[in-house]
Amino acid sequence: MSIVPGEETTTTATVIPIEDSSKQQQTQMVDNSFLSNNLNDRIDVARVRYPHCIVWTPIPVLSWLFPFVGHMGIARTDGVIRDFAGPYYVSVSSNDMAFGLPTRYIQLDLNHVSTTTNTNNVRSIWDKAVEQASDEYKKRMHNLCCDNCHSHVALALNTMGYDRKYSYNMISLACWMLFCGKFVNFIGFLRSWIPFLIIIAIIVTIVVIVMIDESEELLTPAAPSTSTSQEQKQILDEYLSSLIQQIQLELAGNITVMLLKIDNPKLHIVESSKSHKA
Repeated sequence: MSIVPGEETTTTATVIPIEDSSKQQQTQMVDNSFLSNNLNDRIDVARVRYPHCIVWTPIPVLSWLFPFVGHMGIARTDGVIRDFAGPYYVSVSSNDMAFGLPTRYIQLDLNHVSTTTNTNNVRSIWDKAVEQASDEYKKRMHNLCCDNCHSHVALALNTMGYDRKYSYNMISLACWMLFCGKFVNFIGFLRSWIPFLIIIAIIVTIVVIVMIDESEELLTPAAPSTSTSQEQKQILDEYLSSLIQQIQLELAGNITVMLLKIDNPKLHIVESSKSHKA
């Protein structure tokens, strides 16, 4: 480079901002690469595909009595469901769950998955959290009361830090599904609620019948029992028979006196004279 005498040389400095390393480590909640209208995120009930969803299905008998209790699973971003189906077993279901097809679901927003500077691919973070939770529950005994399918889903959500929360548990997930879950279709609604409603209808019918019977008993006078009526009849028969015997005795006595008067006229004269003297 040659410098011509008399010309001024101008130097331009470019300032490159340096990001604070602490800010780089902060958790980011938005991934601009995620598209909510992606075809891969659409739910396909016919193929049983529920991308990044929490799914629920009723448990026979138990859900009939308590409709808020059921079996829960969590699906990967490709729609395949993972559910803690039994002791040391987490199923990889492409078309079913441990207790049948899902009847309710909640599709979660991948924009609420926590990302770090290591990766901003929310899909891989979601799938990794689901697989980590599944690997952990393959080592656990199934407990219906405290360590069950809901706990498996809660661990996956806590691992990915969904919506910046790390306190998901089976109670919060059960309430979330009960109040916010969507039914996959009308058949799903029937499977979830019809058994419970039938049981309630039977109980109400029995209660109404019992109440009607009790009210009829209160309004209707009590009929005498068979044993009491027989005793009263026996007493009445005895009284009538004794009364008849007394009448017969009196009649027999009167007839005897009359016959004596007819057969003994002297006795009749004496009695008549006594009556005149009197």
